[in-house]
Amino acid sequence: MRKAIIIFILLALITGIFTSCIENKNNELVSDTDNLSITDQSEILQNTTVSDQSNVSESSNGISECDLSSENQSLPEDSNISSEESIGDIFKYATTKYSGTTIKILTYSPNIDKLSVLQFVADDECTSDAVNTAVMERNAFIYANYGITIETVDSVSPINEICESAYNTVLASTNDYDLICGPSIKMVDYSVYGLFVPLDDYININDVWWNQASLEGNTLDENVHFFVSGDFMLTDVDYVNLILFNKRMYNENNEIVSKYGNIYDLVRSNRFTLDAFIEMSKAASKPDSDGKWSLDATYGLLSYADATSAMVSGCDTPFITISGNNIECYSSEKALNSFQKIYDLMTDSKVVKRAEVIVGENWSWNNNGLDELQEMFINGHGLFYNTTVSNIAEIRNLAGDNFEFGVLPMCLYNEDQNGYYSLVSDKSTLMAIINSNNCNKEAAAFLLNALGYWNIHLDNGVMDAYYKSVLGDDENSDDLEMLEIVIDSRYYDIGYQYSFGDSLLINFYPSIIRLNEGFCPISKYESIRDIIMEDINETYENYEEMISTFNN
Repeated sequence: MRKAIIIFILLALITGIFTSCIENKNNELVSDTDNLSITDQSEILQNTTVSDQSNVSESSNGISECDLSSENQSLPEDSNISSEESIGDIFKYATTKYSGTTIKILTYSPNIDKLSVLQFVADDECTSDAVNTAVMERNAFIYANYGITIETVDSVSPINEICESAYNTVLASTNDYDLICGPSIKMVDYSVYGLFVPLDDYININDVWWNQASLEGNTLDENVHFFVSGDFMLTDVDYVNLILFNKRMYNENNEIVSKYGNIYDLVRSNRFTLDAFIEMSKAASKPDSDGKWSLDATYGLLSYADATSAMVSGCDTPFITISGNNIECYSSEKALNSFQKIYDLMTDSKVVKRAEVIVGENWSWNNNGLDELQEMFINGHGLFYNTTVSNIAEIRNLAGDNFEFGVLPMCLYNEDQNGYYSLVSDKSTLMAIINSNNCNKEAAAFLLNALGYWNIHLDNGVMDAYYKSVLGDDENSDDLEMLEIVIDSRYYDIGYQYSFGDSLLINFYPSIIRLNEGFCPISKYESIRDIIMEDINETYENYEEMISTFNN
């Protein structure tokens, strides 16, 4: 019966696409301009990468002719496909109304981020990669059920070119892209120029596949959202901060185990606190055979200055909080207290080895000391290691079977904290709807809904394949649980996403760590406060003005 249904759908789609061919050709010029879609990456079925704007596809010709006066399109209604017609009927927005549509996405080149294109379009020459296979099967499923095809347009530069391309396509009133997948730290800056339209008319932000943290951490108005992330993309997950630990070193340290027991249970019981983390780090540290704190010594923590922001954020201490029209920046006593403890830890050269310090001591590679740091962890010279999800698979592949390490979230401020917080790096990417003559807003929004839903609900889906690619075939159930905690607790700090004060906020904690001239956050903040607040107020005014323009 299942096969018969699928065959019936395919025949119906082929007939529908054929009979609507002429209509689609004409509709490309007159489709509703408000049909732009959301903001990140999604590429489906046809494994086609468009390498040049001029080659996007014949369907883009004349898009600037879109009828700007046509009625605004809104969130798609519930499924237009009955259970007799589609195996995808449990997806509440299922419909064939966009059959024959091609969605074009501007995103990073795979040379910059391997998942940028792969999360949307599979490489048909790569048959051994689990994620690639899952993406291929998902795209085939979506095409068979909804008739949507996706193409990608690669950007060589991860920041400037994507933002400039988005800006230029608006100025030229062209429909070069349906979705823009750009770096959050820059894309949010461009939102104040009115390049994007609010997503709220095209998606239901309460659907479970949207990442609520990304919605909250990338808007200056809780009722208007220009950016969204969630289960439809992998690059968001790939850049979440976490802690790795050496299992053998932990289990063989009687001082640590006798007091704290199983470290996974420590996380589960909300006892993986900053104080416990610091105490364990000190207990694991010991000098090399010559009594020196060299690269051959053993450290409680292998880290780098930029990780300080993630550690402070893990204590549920955002740099910027917004309540209505009131913006507070660095006003939390809790943030000050947590940073004091982290500062003392990160500047203790007998407990922590930092990447930037390695560069000054013995720089032999070309990645600012991070390569050495990773090598030290693999060779057993550190109990804990600050990194992101993206590095887990690489470490596992480099280390082989003889090195066992586990996954942990960022530690809590204390046991009373309501959950873990895992800061998303500012390298993360988000989706955006461009405010241009785009005729596919509704179709692109539908596609993101479908990707978010089916990445989770298909057998051997994309997210399952991703977890497998990170943890390996024999993933430990404890580490899988911890990784899910990390990803489910991912958090965006709006101060970092908007890079207020020309990145002065982003570098606030790390700069104090790097200088190592004493604990001075209050005086440091006072020295940059006016610049930051001026930037915040100007951005907020532009944002509100842009929103009022859309509302009118």
